[in-house]
Amino acid sequence: MKKIQVTAIILMIAAVMTLSAQISGHNHWYWESRVNLHIDNHGRPAGKGYTVEQLTEVIRDIPVTMLQVSALGNDGLQTTYPSQILPSSGGDWDTPGVWKQVAANLDLKFGIYMNSMGLRQWEQHPEWMRRKADGTGYDQRENYRMCVKPTLGKDGWLETVLLPIVKEVVSKYKPDGIWMDGDWNINNDVCWCDNCKKTWQSRTGKSTVPEGPNDPDWPAWLRLHYDLVFEYRKMVANTIHDIHPSCMYTSNGGWRSEPLRSSLDPRRSFDDPRSAPEYVGTLSHDYSHHDALKRTRLAAMGFSAEEETPHDNMHLVVNPEISMPRVRQEAGLTMAGGSAWFMWSREGVIQNQDREKDCARFVRDRSDVLGRSFSQNPIAVLTSETSWERQRMDGREEYWTAATIENAALALQDARFGVDLINEHILNSRISNYRALVIADNQRALLPRTVEGLKAFVEAGGMLLVMGSGLLDCPGKERDVESLLGLQRMGRTEGSKTVNLGGNTASFSSSWDVETSGAEVLSVYDNGAIFLTKNKIGKGTAAYVSAAGPIPYPDHEGVLSRIMDKLSVKPWVKVQSGDQGKHLVYSFRSKPGRLYLHVVNLTSHVSGQRIEPNYSNAVDPVAVIPRLELNLEMPTQPKDVTIVPADSGIKYTWRNGKLSLVLTNIDYHAAVEIILNE
Repeated sequence: MKKIQVTAIILMIAAVMTLSAQISGHNHWYWESRVNLHIDNHGRPAGKGYTVEQLTEVIRDIPVTMLQVSALGNDGLQTTYPSQILPSSGGDWDTPGVWKQVAANLDLKFGIYMNSMGLRQWEQHPEWMRRKADGTGYDQRENYRMCVKPTLGKDGWLETVLLPIVKEVVSKYKPDGIWMDGDWNINNDVCWCDNCKKTWQSRTGKSTVPEGPNDPDWPAWLRLHYDLVFEYRKMVANTIHDIHPSCMYTSNGGWRSEPLRSSLDPRRSFDDPRSAPEYVGTLSHDYSHHDALKRTRLAAMGFSAEEETPHDNMHLVVNPEISMPRVRQEAGLTMAGGSAWFMWSREGVIQNQDREKDCARFVRDRSDVLGRSFSQNPIAVLTSETSWERQRMDGREEYWTAATIENAALALQDARFGVDLINEHILNSRISNYRALVIADNQRALLPRTVEGLKAFVEAGGMLLVMGSGLLDCPGKERDVESLLGLQRMGRTEGSKTVNLGGNTASFSSSWDVETSGAEVLSVYDNGAIFLTKNKIGKGTAAYVSAAGPIPYPDHEGVLSRIMDKLSVKPWVKVQSGDQGKHLVYSFRSKPGRLYLHVVNLTSHVSGQRIEPNYSNAVDPVAVIPRLELNLEMPTQPKDVTIVPADSGIKYTWRNGKLSLVLTNIDYHAAVEIILNE
């Protein structure tokens, strides 16, 4: 495996040197944006009482690429500009018009926020309300969401208000982007409003509408709703592009937006792992509430390998409940994942300008390593859209469990691995970039071409790790997963089992009974049952872990890191000293001729007491790391090595294929730039 690892690193570096040929397609200006500003007035007038000149001077010293304000808030009752469709919250005050002029004065791009939920429209139009099977509405802050799905009579919330407002806004202001909020909550809201029932009856010819999973038509009913969601989004995009083709359309949380939210509701997965269609301008999601840091970590890993559509993470930077140390950690993770950072501020932009300047400058100080770059992380965790569809659209159980994917990715990142969270579409386009691929429990189904790609990946020298019921339902003679793994799964058994991994004991509540047919057994449970196997195929290895369910997280026992160690898969970055008592994560990115190592310090304390980073949005300032010593395998001597920000320092030596780095004065985020010899 040592030879395979070195070969993989050589191939990675060769890919870095030739990336210029791949930069094409959606090479939009947004790829090169570093930090943008969203002024969240949520349907209220922003900047009222100040002149354009005064607002211009406020924004002048905030180094952003795009400025975005609201035209329609989530209540759905009023606009922030004089409208022919709805009343205005600010009278004659024209929020988008004023801020568009501010953006023009500073040569900035201009975006407009709109919200699809229409929370107060139910009072006048109860027929538009999104409804559950029992007829009650989907509650949102003591109000009810509107159904945004297309209607047969073209007389719903979408056709009567939302699309006309979109048309009016785009026609009037010609923005560079429309950012549609509220879409993150529609993927799983199956709706029984009269309009959705009529659509079902029209498309199927059936008078009875399914009410639950026991109905044989339930999968068709689920698929209808997903179809209608995408019809809605495409209608919004078409409305925008018919008027202003260069305007970017963004659906907040619409596609490729991690995390999978198992920590908020383990029964549901709101976010869609599928890649976005070509009419989507950017991928985006706001992560500022609940377990925001965990969600940001998963989002950064989820967007890391996205090369088709520009992407960003949005964070609230003005909130007393979210401390600046936490905001900086979130920004660091976003930069390490190759995304732009969208600062979310309040409507009191003048009162908040110092915080906004500080945040934007934090990113600007690292600008040299930002912009469009490409993931060089050597490890990927699969989030299979095929399995997701089987469960979310076909109503099948145990095809998709968010926690198994989340916990594996987080545990590997904690163990110093550079990790991408990828779907099948991305995997099939760049599988050769990875040294190892992890398929977690309850990722049971893949496309046949994905399975064929996995076999070729292993044969060429890759390491495939399958866990629990992963790949269990991949029918077809073209693949034979059990043969690839060199074993046969006999069935799942319940009951606690423990396994000793490098001196640490881990327990699992259920597992799969396994019989080997060529695979080597590496570890067993305390009762002798098989825990870990590996099967040599060509130049690579297909490994299997029989534990069912998610790896515990936080992974205090180091389960995944010890499994990887037994499989001879080591982190590319090796820490020699300096991270004791710290929680550091690493990510690798590149531009042509340059390799970047991002270091993000997630160490978290509250009132001086160490906590797991995901457990609070208000943390103490992070202590600067005075000296951090790292090694990277680097077959060829680099031309030079530098670091950002300028406050950090670096010394390096290269000898016999090893690059030794001494980093100094590391706070929340730093990035090492390795300039490669051509």
